[in-house]
Amino acid sequence: MSPTKLRTVLYTTGIVLAAGLLFVGFGITIPPDPGTRLHGATLVAALGDFDRALDMCDQVIEEHPDNLEARVYRATFLAQAERYDEALKAYDDALRHNDDGKLDRSLRADRASVLLHAGRTEDYRRARDELAAEKIDYVLHLLDGIAARRDQKWHEAEAAFRRVLKDASYDRNALSLLVDVLVSRGTEALAARRFEESLDAYRAAQTVDPERVDLALKTAEVLLALEQELAAIKVLKAVGVNHRGVAALLCRAAGALWERGRKERALDVLATSYNADATSTTALFDKDPVWSKLRETTSLKQIVSKRNGNSNSGLTDSGTVIGSSRQND
Repeated sequence: MSPTKLRTVLYTTGIVLAAGLLFVGFGITIPPDPGTRLHGATLVAALGDFDRALDMCDQVIEEHPDNLEARVYRATFLAQAERYDEALKAYDDALRHNDDGKLDRSLRADRASVLLHAGRTEDYRRARDELAAEKIDYVLHLLDGIAARRDQKWHEAEAAFRRVLKDASYDRNALSLLVDVLVSRGTEALAARRFEESLDAYRAAQTVDPERVDLALKTAEVLLALEQELAAIKVLKAVGVNHRGVAALLCRAAGALWERGRKERALDVLATSYNADATSTTALFDKDPVWSKLRETTSLKQIVSKRNGNSNSGLTDSGTVIGSSRQND
């Protein structure tokens, strides 16, 4: 989650909790509107307190018996809590209260997904086939993507979620699931040392969600495995050298450049890492065998002092130091 999104969630959470405290603390008998309370229930569920979130839904239903939204939220929270039998009953309840029928297909698809996760494969297949017999749409594609993701069929899942977004670009659930599938594919390929495939997957995930810093760090990690140190450094610079985790990857890039004889650039990168996170860089420099011979003749602080004397601006995209007289390794 990006810092902006996190601040928004925390701010909204604060409003909801503050409102709740006001009602409790001052004895106000008029409760917040159902929509506000259900939004609060979503935030509570996101923190893992499903019992509290369900209680909030039940209160809305008790006060507003015809509220379909509360019933849908309730079914969703039960499914997220892996209380599948209760979730199925909750979806049945929501379907009974879906008077205008607008949510019928989506609710049936969600119910089928619960059957899938509950291991009731035959029941899931029947529910899925019923939906497919009516029409092939983004609802069905989403269900197929969820099924493929569960079976770790990453390419099938990716294709399905992309079909969803083609027909319903606003579907945040499909967007999140697509990123999750791409990351899973990239991680699996990385573990198997299929670096090009891994890089392709992580870059695709970044395209879908460019604000995810962890995806950029994974991309840089794979680039280092491919011995593309300068490309990795460029990715890390885009993240920001002060971001947590960047210094360690910069040190790896510096060590790789040093081993390949590109010593001037290696020391420039090492200094950049130190300037961003002196503690982490020092720890990595002191224990990495790559720097063992260098440690015998000079200290990291001496290296950094010398590099900082040549430049206060950091690296260019080509890996040289801005303002330095050294243009080659």
